[in-house]
Amino acid sequence: MKRLLTISILFLVINTALTQNIPSVQLSISYDSINHKMLLRWAPDNVQLWQLANNYGYTIEKYYYQRDGKLLDIPLEKEILVKDQKPRPLEEWEDFVQINDYAAIAAQSVYGDGIDLNDTQNGIFSIVNKSKELQSRFSFSLFAADQSVEVADFLGLYYEDHKVQDNERYLYRVYANVPDSIISADTASVYFGPKDFDPLPKPRVESIIQKDGQVIIRWLNEPFSQVFSAYIIERSFNNGGFKKVNALPIVNFKKGAR
Repeated sequence: MKRLLTISILFLVINTALTQNIPSVQLSISYDSINHKMLLRWAPDNVQLWQLANNYGYTIEKYYYQRDGKLLDIPLEKEILVKDQKPRPLEEWEDFVQINDYAAIAAQSVYGDGIDLNDTQNGIFSIVNKSKELQSRFSFSLFAADQSVEVADFLGLYYEDHKVQDNERYLYRVYANVPDSIISADTASVYFGPKDFDPLPKPRVESIIQKDGQVIIRWLNEPFSQVFSAYIIERSFNNGGFKKVNALPIVNFKKGAR
């Protein structure tokens, strides 16, 4: 009976995996108008793809799509910006983790010995806990990358393209170099040029209430859920400039909350 139960559970896990959506790389892009460079930031949406891509790396392609308002002839001009972008080797993180807390989180997620989940079970329960550990590593890693561009760069999830012209528009493609025989994943792509850039919106404060010697600030989260991953609160002390009030970013995981 135990053997039958184990086989049934494993079949359920495999069947669930087969019916999930195809994993993909999610790509976002912005333009630094001061330094004239494109900022590419991506992340896998699947823990298995994340783990494999850390080993196989990513390829970044650039196609010249439009110039002076005119579409270019096919085949488009093409550049391979990067062929094998991966997380940096562990030894390159050693100094970085001393000055950036998010770097320590990311390095532990990629290279650490393990995240303690009080795993005292064997057999199928051990498999489940290992899966939870991998999911935790994946989540912590992407969260750290969201909080620090430098960490995203060290994780191999960020690239700056300095070869940019104001009169051009580009097609960027990012994909993991994982063989299809191991996992089939979609390629991320985006069309973008300097003239497509819009400044980020400002967070909208809903109310400020002073009560019992405290100040309660409420701001709208839902309209910007796809723009901001966390918030930092700053306060001006005696008109001497602004300083952070919260040591850690305020993250709202509850969709629709304020």
